[in-house]
Amino acid sequence: MKTKIQFTYSLYTIDDLAPGDHLCCIYETEEEHRSLVTPFLRKGLEIEQRVIYIVDTHTAETILGYLRDDGVDIKSYLERKQLLILTRDNAYMGDGVFDPDGMIDLLRSETEKALADGWAALRVTGEMTWALRGIPGSERLIEYEAKLNNYFPGSKSLAICQYDKRQFSPTVLIDVLHTHPIAVVGTNICDNPFYIPPNQLLSQDLPAVKLNHWLRHLVEDKQAKEAVRASEEKYRDLVENINDVIYTIDNEGIITYVSPAVKSLIGYDPVEFIGQPFKEFVFEEDLPRLKKNLQHAISGQTTPNEYRIPDKIGKIHWIRASSRPQYKGDRVIGIQGVLTDITELKQVEMELLKSMQRLHVVINQVGAVIWAINKDGIFTFSEGKGLEAMGLKPGEVVGQSLFELYADNKQIIDDANRVLKGESFYSFTQIHDITWENRYVPLLDDKGTVIGATGVALDVTDIRKIQQELIESEAKYRHIVENVPTGICTVDLSTFKFLQVNDVMCDILGYTEEELLSMDPVVLFAEEIKKHVLKSISKTKTGEKLATPFEYKIKTKSGQELWTLVNTRIIYKDDKPVSALTIVQDISERKQLEMKLRNAQKMEAISTLAGGIAHEFNNALMILSGSAETLQIRLSEDEHVKKFAKITQNSIQRMVQLADQLLAYARGGNYQSRTIDLPHFIRTALPVIHHNIKPGIRIETDLPRDILNIHGDPTQLQMVMSAVMQNASEAIEKQGRIRVKVRNKEIDEEFAKKYPGFTAGPYVSLAIEDDGKGMTEETKNNIFEPFFTTKIKATGLGMSAVYGIVKNHGGFVYVESEIDKGTIVRIYLPPSDDLAKNAKISKEERFSKSKDTILVVDNEETTRDVTGEILENLGCQVLEANTGHEAVNIAKTHDGPIDLVLLDITTPDMKGKTIYTLLRETRPDLKVVICSGCHLDGAAQEILAAGAHGFLKKPFSMGTLAKKLEEVLFLERL
Repeated sequence: MKTKIQFTYSLYTIDDLAPGDHLCCIYETEEEHRSLVTPFLRKGLEIEQRVIYIVDTHTAETILGYLRDDGVDIKSYLERKQLLILTRDNAYMGDGVFDPDGMIDLLRSETEKALADGWAALRVTGEMTWALRGIPGSERLIEYEAKLNNYFPGSKSLAICQYDKRQFSPTVLIDVLHTHPIAVVGTNICDNPFYIPPNQLLSQDLPAVKLNHWLRHLVEDKQAKEAVRASEEKYRDLVENINDVIYTIDNEGIITYVSPAVKSLIGYDPVEFIGQPFKEFVFEEDLPRLKKNLQHAISGQTTPNEYRIPDKIGKIHWIRASSRPQYKGDRVIGIQGVLTDITELKQVEMELLKSMQRLHVVINQVGAVIWAINKDGIFTFSEGKGLEAMGLKPGEVVGQSLFELYADNKQIIDDANRVLKGESFYSFTQIHDITWENRYVPLLDDKGTVIGATGVALDVTDIRKIQQELIESEAKYRHIVENVPTGICTVDLSTFKFLQVNDVMCDILGYTEEELLSMDPVVLFAEEIKKHVLKSISKTKTGEKLATPFEYKIKTKSGQELWTLVNTRIIYKDDKPVSALTIVQDISERKQLEMKLRNAQKMEAISTLAGGIAHEFNNALMILSGSAETLQIRLSEDEHVKKFAKITQNSIQRMVQLADQLLAYARGGNYQSRTIDLPHFIRTALPVIHHNIKPGIRIETDLPRDILNIHGDPTQLQMVMSAVMQNASEAIEKQGRIRVKVRNKEIDEEFAKKYPGFTAGPYVSLAIEDDGKGMTEETKNNIFEPFFTTKIKATGLGMSAVYGIVKNHGGFVYVESEIDKGTIVRIYLPPSDDLAKNAKISKEERFSKSKDTILVVDNEETTRDVTGEILENLGCQVLEANTGHEAVNIAKTHDGPIDLVLLDITTPDMKGKTIYTLLRETRPDLKVVICSGCHLDGAAQEILAAGAHGFLKKPFSMGTLAKKLEEVLFLERL
C-alpha cells in the first residue's frame, strides 16, 4: 500500500477547512493536483460530508484511483451516494449554457439534499478548464466566482475551484485570485491578500478598485510585517531571558518547546527535552497528580500545580506549573505554560512547619495566640493558651475564614486587609472584654509576593490597665505590679538599668530590690545566652521589635540556674523605644518534667532490649538444663556425674532467677564486668539483637579464633551492639547487609593523635559496617551528642550512650560514613590481662525408641537437640523443624500420627500464631504446647487464647515436660 498523502501548508491544513470556505487552487503539476485533491476528498468522507467532484480534464477513474492509492474503500462511499463524480455538462451546463445564478441555485439545492439525506455538509471541488472551450456563458466565469462569496459564508457547503496554471493565462488567474478569500498555490494554503469583495469587484470602475486595493495592501503588508517582526523580537527576548521556564507539550504529553531558562533550573539543555514525554522529568510519586492536572489543563482548567523534578545531578527541585490549553481554531492541540522554581519557598515552608511544631508545646503554655492565614484570609494555624479566653480550642478555627468569623469587628477586618497588602505593624483589638496586642507580619514568597500573614495576639488587658493606672496614680500601679504572681521589671533602654522590679522578681532571683536596681541585668543571664540578650537590646535601640516570649537560663544570687519564660514589651515615647517591660515566669519544674520524660523513654528502650536478652538467655539455659538431666539419666551409675549434674542444675536454677531479674535492669541497677571472649560473645548476642533488625537484611560475621579477650560488662556491651546494629538497620532502605568484624589491633601514636583521648597500644577492634544510605557531615559531627537523633521517633539506645559505655570500658569509638556509601562504626576496646579462652563443651547425643510422636519446632539447633534427647528419654518419637514452613510441611507429609507439637513462638520466617493456625488447619486434632524464654504474655497469650493446650517456660526440666505431656496427652485420653 502506498503511503498516505500529507498536504503541507503555510497557514492552514486540509483539516482546518470548514463549511463556508471558498478556495481557488492554482497548480502546475499533476503531483500538486493529486496532493490537494486526495486529502480534500478523504477528509470530507471521514467526517460524514457528501463529496462531489466535477471532472473535465481528468477522468472519473483517475480521481477514484487517487483515493484507492490512499487506502480509501471507495466502493462503500459510492454505493451509499456519499461520493459523487459529475461531468461539466451535468454540473455547469444547464441547457448547454453556463449561468452563474443558475449554478449557485444548483449548489444551494445540492446542499439541501445532502443535509436531508443525513450528511453533515456538502463538499465540492471542480475542474475549471471547461471555461477555456468557448462554451456559451463561460465569459461570465469571474462574475460567477465573485458571486459565490455572497453564498458560501454561513452556508453548509465549501468548495475548491481548480485552475491549471499551464492552461489559463496570467490575466485570468489574477482575476481568479481576486475572487477567492483563500488561495492554494502549489502545496501552500494561505489567506489571500488580493481578495476583493464581490460588491467592489463587480463595480463599473474595476481598474481603480484593483489599484486602491493593491496600494492599501502594500502599506498594510509592510505595517503588518514590521509589527510581527517587532512582536516576535519582543516576545523572543522575553521568553529567552525570563527566569521562569516557558514550555509547550502536545496532547500526548510530548514536549514540543522549552525555553533556555531550563538550563539554569535543572541543568538540561533545551534540546534534551524536545520530543521527550514530560512525565520522564517528573518525580515518580508525583506522576498520578501530573496526569490528572494535565487532563484538567486540556479541558480548560488553569489552576497552578506543584511537582518535584530532579535536576541533571539528581537534586530535587520543587516547581509550580501554570498551564492552559493551546488552541488552533476551536481545536486543542496541546498545553502551554510556565514552570517556576519554588524549591526555596518549599524549604521555608517546611522549616516554618518544623519550627511551629517545636514551639507548639510552649505556645500552649503562654497566655497568647499565634495564628496564620493564607492570602484568602483562611486560617492555617491557630494555637496558644490565650484561645481559652475567647472560648476556642487550639486549631478550632483552622480552615475557616477570618473575614467571616470577625465580620462584625471592623478593627480586625481592617488589620487583615492591611497585612495582606504587605504591611507589618502592631495593633490593639478588643474581643470579649479582653485587650489584645497584635503583631501582624505578611508572609512572602521568594519573589516578594504576599502569600498569607502570621501574627501574635498577646492578652495585654492587665498591662493596659496597669499603664492607665500609672497615669492616674503611681502608687496604685505599684500595688498592682507587686501583687501579680509573676516576676515583673522595667528596664531603661538608654542606660540598661532596672527602673523597677516587683517582689516576685526579687524572690525568683534572691536579690533585694536595692541590689537589682544597682546592677547590670545582663549578669543575671547564663553565659551561653548573654550575646543573644545584648544583640536583642541593641536591635531595640534601632527601632526593631522584639520577638517574644523567650526561654532563658537565669542565675540567682546563690549561683543556681533557673529556667524562665521571659515576655518583653518595648515601651515607646514619641515613636522611640525608651524602656522594656518584662514578665518573668519560673519554668524550672516544667523543664525537670521534660527531662524525666526523656529518661522514661530511654528506660523503655532498655526494657525492650532486656526482654530480648531474657528470652535468649532462657533458651541457652534450656540447653544446659536439658543436657544436665540427660547426663544424669545416661550416666546414672556414675556418682561423680550425678554429683556435678546436680550442682549444674542448681546453678541453672540460679541463672533462671537472674534471667527473670533482667527486666529490672531497665529501671536501673549495678552492672558487673568479667573477662569476655568477644567472638563468642557476638555469636551469642546476635540472636537477641536479630529481633530488632528489619527483614531482608543479611547479617555477616568475620570472627577469627585468635582474638584477645576483653574485660567488660556483657549487658552494656550487648546494648552497644544492639544500638549500633539497629541504627545500621534503619539506614538500609530495603535489602542490604550488616557486617560484624573483629580484629586484634596495635594502635600507634600517629593514629592515636587524630582522635583526642585515644591512647596508643593494643586493642580489640569491633567494626560494624552497613551498606545503607550513609550520613551527612552534620550528622557525623553531632551523632555522639546527647539526645541527637535523625529518627522521627527514637525508641532505641542513642549513640551518646554508646560513646559513654565504650569510654567507661577504656575504649574509643568513631564513625566513617559517606552519603549512599554506607557507614562503619569502629569500636576499640583494651584487651583483658586474662588472655585465657573459654573451653568448648562438646555434647553427646543418644536416641531411644518412641511411644508418642512429638514435633519440636525451634530455630535453635542445640535447643532442638536437647529437647529431643529429653523426649526420647521419656520414650517419645521426635520430629524436628527449624522454621514455621518446615513444621507445616512435616505436618502435611508425615506418614503417621503426630500426637503433640512443642512450638517455640519465635521462628525466623513467620509468627507463632501463624504457625499454630496453619498446623491446626492441616491436622485439626493436633495438640500444641507453646515454649518460650519469656513469661506468658503477648504473643504466647494470644496463641493460648486461640486454643493451644499449654505453656512451658524455658528452661524446663524433664519432670516439668513429663508432667505437661501427661497433662495434655494422657489425661485427655482417659
